[in-house]
Amino acid sequence: MSGATAVRPGGWWALTLIVLVYIQSFVDRTILSALGEPIRRDLGLGDAQLGLLGGLAFALTYSLLGVPAAFLSERMPRRTLIAIAILIWSAMTMACGLATGFLSLLVLRAGVGIGEAGFTPPAHALVSDFFPPQRRALALALFSAAIPLGVLVAAIGGGWLAHATDWRHAFLVVGAPGLILGPLLYLTMREPRRGEAEGAAPAPPARPAEVLRRFARARSAVPLIVAGALASVPSYALYTFGVSFFVRVHELGLVAATTAFGIVVAGGQLIGMIVGGRLTDRLGRTRPRAILLVPAVALTLGALFQAAAWWQGGIVACLTLLAFGTMAGAAFLGPSYAALHGLLAPHMRASGMSLVLLVHALIGFGFGPPLIGWVSDRVADDRFGGGFAASCRGALGHGAPPLPPTCADASAAGITAALIVAAAFGLVAAAGFALAARSYPHDLARAA
Repeated sequence: MSGATAVRPGGWWALTLIVLVYIQSFVDRTILSALGEPIRRDLGLGDAQLGLLGGLAFALTYSLLGVPAAFLSERMPRRTLIAIAILIWSAMTMACGLATGFLSLLVLRAGVGIGEAGFTPPAHALVSDFFPPQRRALALALFSAAIPLGVLVAAIGGGWLAHATDWRHAFLVVGAPGLILGPLLYLTMREPRRGEAEGAAPAPPARPAEVLRRFARARSAVPLIVAGALASVPSYALYTFGVSFFVRVHELGLVAATTAFGIVVAGGQLIGMIVGGRLTDRLGRTRPRAILLVPAVALTLGALFQAAAWWQGGIVACLTLLAFGTMAGAAFLGPSYAALHGLLAPHMRASGMSLVLLVHALIGFGFGPPLIGWVSDRVADDRFGGGFAASCRGALGHGAPPLPPTCADASAAGITAALIVAAAFGLVAAAGFALAARSYPHDLARAA
């Protein structure tokens, strides 16, 4: 393999560590997928409140602090910043087990976002400094594969822990591995030179205005960034409400629901991300536009499969369609990140990706779950004939009996309708990627 396409020394070990940390990040981020129902019943919460805990509480601090953290990472060793960030979010995750109510849990979830803000943008930059452009889509797909693996661990591990103990102890256990991963990464990962994989000369850290000008010059940048944000709405809605759907609609126990959810969703997304990355690496060598057309086609298929899954009355048909839906719906991640990296100079990738992730987090994670939770509550109230919250939420609480049938039916109808609305965001995202593909080859040539 020629030097121009070779992975830089220590690249595969660095990617392994970064993937392990990203898995831990998503375990701590999406643990509410497994613990949502026990928390909802114990604290007497509605789906809109659950959406705030699973989305906006984390997304606001994560996205807003991610920008200054990324600019800081271009002025200090990135492994140092990441190690500190891991320790912060792990401690805050463990502290969630001490929450006494909705507000205290909301504040602690925001604290998890503070810590995770220091990881993702510098991690993107590190991957690009170890892997050259010709091998970057696959590397970023492997990096993104940590998302479904984290979801798998959070769902199955969280479900079993909540069943064996309670949701409070589950938070304590899942946060603990980060206290080991932080020092391990700091002590064993090499800090590459910025732009090392491309042989770029050292450059001064990027200024915010410089990054914004780079995006402004590329006609494909805005539709590409917005499309990526909208494409993440179905996934974050699924992470927040997927287990609840199987408990309420298909009447699975918590362990069965988290196991089915974890295997099907994580397995589908893992395959989709890797296949999407490999396919894009192969097609993108001669057809730059394919980097964005692959996500457009995949997201269209993913939205149709997911919407069909939520309509199914049988559990086998639902899980089968959901597996195909999550597989197709996740194929956009590696290609979309690789496309964005191609528009940014090496010295501005951390700061540039922080701005991208700010939009993605605010729309996909911050706006998505609360909106889907609100839709669920509204549809449930309409199905119940009004007064759902007063009549049915009062039946929740620690040690409460199962919901009355009328409440259970309304709750199931609400969450089904809400997840179908979430799937529709994938179609809008597909149109955005197709629009961005029209001007992307020209923008890529200008950025070179």
